[in-house]
Amino acid sequence: MLLNSAFRLLICVSTVSLWLHVCAENLNRREYRAMCRIYRIALRHHNDSASAYVGSQLDWKRFDELYERVKACVEATGNTTEGEVELETDFGSVKLPSGPVTAKAHNICVAGAGKMDHINKAAQLLKVNAEDAAQRAIANLKTAITTEKNLENAGQEPRGWNDDAARDATCDSHENGGRAGVQLTTDLICLCIGMYYNTHKACGTGIPGHGGFRASQKKFSKEKDHWADIHKDCDKMSVKDDFTIENINTSIENFNALLGAKPGKWSTKTKKSSWVLGHTAEAPSCRTNETKRWDKNICIDYGLSDGSLGEIKWRSQIYKTRNFLLEAEANIAKARKLLERMEFLLVVLEKDLLLANISNSLVLAAGLKTVRPHVSLKSFGGTGLQESGGGGSRHYLALMGVLTLMFSDF
Repeated sequence: MLLNSAFRLLICVSTVSLWLHVCAENLNRREYRAMCRIYRIALRHHNDSASAYVGSQLDWKRFDELYERVKACVEATGNTTEGEVELETDFGSVKLPSGPVTAKAHNICVAGAGKMDHINKAAQLLKVNAEDAAQRAIANLKTAITTEKNLENAGQEPRGWNDDAARDATCDSHENGGRAGVQLTTDLICLCIGMYYNTHKACGTGIPGHGGFRASQKKFSKEKDHWADIHKDCDKMSVKDDFTIENINTSIENFNALLGAKPGKWSTKTKKSSWVLGHTAEAPSCRTNETKRWDKNICIDYGLSDGSLGEIKWRSQIYKTRNFLLEAEANIAKARKLLERMEFLLVVLEKDLLLANISNSLVLAAGLKTVRPHVSLKSFGGTGLQESGGGGSRHYLALMGVLTLMFSDF
């Protein structure tokens, strides 16, 4: 009995010890995941094509296609003396007799083509503006990762890390002489690689750090393998890295929510704790000092002494990226409205040509010699002309008048 009790106690103690060890290994796992998501977005898309991005948001070729269809109507109805004209529409084939009918149809097609040409040119200008904004958005992604232009070996070297700088000189606040918030790559190192064994594997088992040994401040910055571990681990992490406004907003919100989330007892000592990211323990700053038992803290200090937030420059670049994408999307949305207007205009033209064709057929069936015009550009519903004789002529003239007024409004 005593043996069983002792065995159970041993299992319990071992389980608790293992749990504590795992927790210690993941001190900053949530913060790391939030920053990794931002890094992935920037790394995946900093070389994207602006034209490809804009092209994926709208069928820009459709503008030319619609315009060409109306131009075909203009060309087909241009000669009113050479027999019957046949046009293909979304509502079927339309046959227009020579003479006044075709002439009237030609005038309406010319008016429609003029409006469509104007819309098409406006849409192309919006496309240029959207591509320009998208290009600026993409360019800002690179600046968020590092101030250096060359990212070819981003996974091998900690871009932006000063080889002569100690960890504390990089990870502490601006007021304390640090470089917190300057570059995303260096902030990731500060979050994941501590100086002492208490912060071993702070961002997860895939980033071992110093393997449980104390690091030298002077040698810390030269140990570039740390960054390679971070890059490799982040690259395979299951996070959303889509280049969309929604995903960028979510990634920033996740990061912002973790600022000051782990103040420990620091909040009773300084207002700056609201802007610290990572595990602070009881340290009054993010500087490491084993003699004062600050060896458990592994964090980034973004705060100022007055309690306000210092600029996180890489986050500012991500905000700019988001804002430029919003600008691009605004231009695309305007173009989408223009495309809807062109689609409607073509429908009106083609449907009215069809109605005119039906009207002409009814008149001919009644034995009249007068030829009724066929104008094709879809209007909203309506029925074929039911009158014959002079009544049909009056109805036809009224239809042409309505169509002329309708297209003068586009």
